[in-house]
Amino acid sequence: MSYPLIGIVPQLDITTPMRHVRLFPQYQRSIEKAGGIGVMLPLTNNKDIMNQLAQTFDGFLFTGGQDLNPHLYGEDELENLEATTGYAPERDYFESAFYPLVKKLNKPILAICRGFQIINVLHGGTIIQDLPRQSPDPNFVLHPAWNENREQLHDIFINPNTSLYNIIKRKKVKVNSYHHQGINQLGKGLTVSATSPDGLIEAFDIDDLNFGVAVQWHPEVLYDKQLSDGKIFKAFIENCSNK
Repeated sequence: MSYPLIGIVPQLDITTPMRHVRLFPQYQRSIEKAGGIGVMLPLTNNKDIMNQLAQTFDGFLFTGGQDLNPHLYGEDELENLEATTGYAPERDYFESAFYPLVKKLNKPILAICRGFQIINVLHGGTIIQDLPRQSPDPNFVLHPAWNENREQLHDIFINPNTSLYNIIKRKKVKVNSYHHQGINQLGKGLTVSATSPDGLIEAFDIDDLNFGVAVQWHPEVLYDKQLSDGKIFKAFIENCSNK
């Protein structure tokens, strides 16, 4: 049996002097459970290596992590932004350069949390830097800080005629939430596939990919507990197997 190879964009621990590259194990476990092999990519700035990586792997997972530097979407950092974990310029550069290469090859992409946000930015979109302070909804309570209960769930509403609906086959499911940022303006070439009750964009399709699904929540955390989350990974791996 041949397993599709999935390139996973790693996370970066900027709190350590050596700036350790790391990866939360749930990403690889979810890929393996769905029938693939997850391999952590290097955060290289070598364009030739990036091209070879894009050609080599069957699909790509853009993971969660630090806030994006707001300069990427033309803004200054919000004053007193205490929720940020700092920025990772090495990762900002790699993802900004690597995503267009993968997209040009029409390789399947699954993007989660930060990955969801940076793809939006690379399509010309913008980010709400701090949801508790900047949300237009005065009753904004749905999206707790990242270090709160990671199994706390809230509803999302899934739009018909989108990739996410075709995968899950339901108009409403529950998702986890631990992020303090979200999409403000949606980028071009993206289609909203799910929103939360307070109107925040929770998922989108990348229009000109055969498989391009991006979500704000963390399906890898509840793979075994939420049927819908497992379906996302299984659909991703199935599309990678068809390449």
